[in-house]
Amino acid sequence: MPILSTLVSTPAESAPWWSWLLLAPATLAGLWLPGRLAFARLPSPERVATDVLGSLLLLFFAVLACDTLRIPISLASISLWLALGVVTIRGLSPRAAGSLVPSATPHAPRSSRRLLGEAWWALPCALAFGSVLVRGVVDPLAGWDNVWRWNHLALLMRDTGSLADYPPVSAADFRLYPWCDGIPPLIPVVNLWIYLATGSTCGGLIVARLALELGLTTLLVWRLAAGWWGPRGARLALLALAGSSLFLGSVSLAQESGLTAALLLTLVAAAFAYHREPSRTHAVWLALAAAGCALCRDYNLLFAPLAIGLLLWLRAPRPHLTAAVATLVLVISPWYVRNALRTGNPLFAHDLGGLLPTNPFHAFFMAGIRAEFNLPGQLPNLPLLAATLGIGMASLILAAAPALLGRDRRLWLVLVPAGATGLLWLLAVGSTAGGLIYGLRVLGPALPPLAVLAGAWASRPFVPRIALIALLTLFAFDAGRRQWLLLGDPLAAPLRLDLAGWRRTEDLNHRFGREALWKALGDPANGGAILVDHPFFVVLGARSGAPVVPLFSPQADPLTRAAPDAAREEIAAALLRRGVRFVVLDLESCPGRAAYVRHPGLARLLSVAPAGTFEGLVIYDLLRSPPPLAPALP
Repeated sequence: MPILSTLVSTPAESAPWWSWLLLAPATLAGLWLPGRLAFARLPSPERVATDVLGSLLLLFFAVLACDTLRIPISLASISLWLALGVVTIRGLSPRAAGSLVPSATPHAPRSSRRLLGEAWWALPCALAFGSVLVRGVVDPLAGWDNVWRWNHLALLMRDTGSLADYPPVSAADFRLYPWCDGIPPLIPVVNLWIYLATGSTCGGLIVARLALELGLTTLLVWRLAAGWWGPRGARLALLALAGSSLFLGSVSLAQESGLTAALLLTLVAAAFAYHREPSRTHAVWLALAAAGCALCRDYNLLFAPLAIGLLLWLRAPRPHLTAAVATLVLVISPWYVRNALRTGNPLFAHDLGGLLPTNPFHAFFMAGIRAEFNLPGQLPNLPLLAATLGIGMASLILAAAPALLGRDRRLWLVLVPAGATGLLWLLAVGSTAGGLIYGLRVLGPALPPLAVLAGAWASRPFVPRIALIALLTLFAFDAGRRQWLLLGDPLAAPLRLDLAGWRRTEDLNHRFGREALWKALGDPANGGAILVDHPFFVVLGARSGAPVVPLFSPQADPLTRAAPDAAREEIAAALLRRGVRFVVLDLESCPGRAAYVRHPGLARLLSVAPAGTFEGLVIYDLLRSPPPLAPALP
């Protein structure tokens, strides 16, 4: 079988000056303006939030429409579908301008001295949130999964003009996208828009998305806390959020957590609006926010029944419930129907007890990860986890405590979405190959709703409130620095300014390149592909010009689907016929590696001496007949 090199380009190291000039208008044009124009006639619980939510959904379905109709994905085609969506929705909207929620009551002019006195919270908040944006430029796309998942899919769509290789099924698909995924691509679509509209693939440009996520989250925290506790409470809420290194770190990874947090808070804002003034429009916005969360990540589907549950708890009448359910089905189902038609499994690649088709080796691989990373097996690391949670959430725990003692009915509108996110994190722990600390990003979206509760301190006596403000200010100054170190050194000393922990994380992140190895093994003179067990190797190896294939590919079937009694020579011959020459395994750091010895094909491979090793990788040459190992298995 011929090996095709990847069509995906390497992300640009830097962007031309004009791309940076275009960044702000491009972001507004794609991520705010379409929703503003399309839904201007509909009442809104929070206008800016619904503008962004509407734009995100229009952008997602513009790309999905191009994919369905086999139209090349480009700036022109997406813009055309956005314009068509805006005109259609605006034309179908009732002519009832305005919002059901009254605007904020205007305040009397305040003196500059009073304004300065009220701005005590601005500096620590600006430093903490600004640290995330600085990292977005200096250390762009910091999350490890961006290399082969979130940002990789954005580059794939940009370079191929298509989404046809995702989710990957065929050998050709896996040469482009190296992991079994069926996650809705809302995050890659937003990245794609930024790249297309600015004309550059520089990862630093994605700081615009981080700014949008942070801006929308802080706006909603302010509005919800101010409506509940007043302006003083809103300032305390933002300060508590700024002091959470766990929240800041989850956003700065530039994966799905930041946008999920903003959309989940939009759901909470819609629930508050419905509690205040029930209407079908507010019920629909609540459902749209839940649908937006579900299009960020497949496990966020939990927020769809949660939205209906909140409406039932708020005693929504049947017409409102019907409208919400219909909205959820219409917005969420197209992607999952597409998954089902392409793979036979709407939740590809989750193994649903063997009821629906999935990738067999991926199911085996994930079973190995769950065996290695489940909570009972992580007992020695639980003190580290508890300490990291304590440091990363201390500001929110301290600030939310008084509110939790109250009996306000609105508490449940905050606690239920936050609790659901905590449940998702617990369910995801065993499947997170990055380990316990890296998996904490899933918990990030639960934190902004908790920050809203910090406003309860506004009604507390002066002395305790001042003490809390001083403590939260220290947390905010530390959190801005600590979020750089969250993965590499989460328990770094408070307020330490060196970035040694971040550098260690960066070394780990970049060591997967191993460019020299991929160039050597991928030399045409070697006459074959390289079969690997980590998605990093596929993307980074291909960028070096090497024909690298993941174990999930059908091209690896002779190895991954080998019969229990298959001989190594038989497996090697079948792989060679399919164009595979080398097998490279990461036996030091690859999650799930402990299960290799239980796999028929891999056990046969591991029973002989490798051809060589390179920086922790074990290399098998299928044209050689190496001697057996003693003992037989590692």
